[in-house]
Amino acid sequence: MLSGSASISYWDGHWLLARLYHYLVFIPLVSLSLLLPSVGGLGVREFTYVGLFGLVGVAEEKAFALGIPVYTIHVATGLIGGTIYLIQGAREYRPTRQ
Repeated sequence: MLSGSASISYWDGHWLLARLYHYLVFIPLVSLSLLLPSVGGLGVREFTYVGLFGLVGVAEEKAFALGIPVYTIHVATGLIGGTIYLIQGAREYRPTRQ
């Protein structure tokens, strides 16, 4: 959901020169492409952005740049969730004394 919001916010800034319906079609396809084997989806996501948005006339550099903030959002939310998980786990862990 956050990655779609980040993509739409770039659309709202009008710097990609793509129509809203392109995002509504392409973002789910990009998400499906992440099912392909890769290391965290890095490279696959950007390649898919370049390929799909290139079909509607967006420059490769701009389409590639769209994938970077989306990846950053995924990493940031994962780090936040991981930190919360570790803190909760540390609170629940109580060594038993024998």
